[in-house]
Amino acid sequence: MTSEALTERSCAFGGRSTWVCTNDNEIIIVPNTNFITNSVTNWTANDAKVRFAIKVGVSYSSDPQEVKALLPDLAAQHPDVLRDPPPEVIFSDLGDSSLIFLLRIWTAKELGNPQALKSDLYFSIFDAFREHGIEMPFSQLDLHLRTVDASIINTLPNKSILRNGQHNSSIKPVTAKR
Repeated sequence: MTSEALTERSCAFGGRSTWVCTNDNEIIIVPNTNFITNSVTNWTANDAKVRFAIKVGVSYSSDPQEVKALLPDLAAQHPDVLRDPPPEVIFSDLGDSSLIFLLRIWTAKELGNPQALKSDLYFSIFDAFREHGIEMPFSQLDLHLRTVDASIINTLPNKSILRNGQHNSSIKPVTAKR
């Protein structure tokens, strides 16, 4: 059940309030008027299965078709992922530093603890990507200088790095890791 950005399960109903149980075994007492005045999404009203989307980013040097083929096979190996409907992969975005995919899976067992299923799948994805040489990149930033003040050039140890907007190709660029 989702109401007011709260996703949990109902444990008890009363005339004035509903007790909602969290995954941390906390009980939140919600006035029943909240269910009348706000929208409520009942995830399992007519069916016990729910879908989760797991966001995965890979390097721009990775083959998107290989990622598309690998992810559903990995998900299908997990015992709590349903085979029908099958896992699917959506190429969702060209991110700043990575190609973004969504692995969409269905389950009926992990309603109370979806993070455990996601964690299992992330471990499998990480191991499989390492095995297949698919890089999961960190954020990167390319800096392009259009104009550089002469006083800055004079502070460089090797002034041949910048001359008239050109760089010396014999000097290797330095990449900072975050």
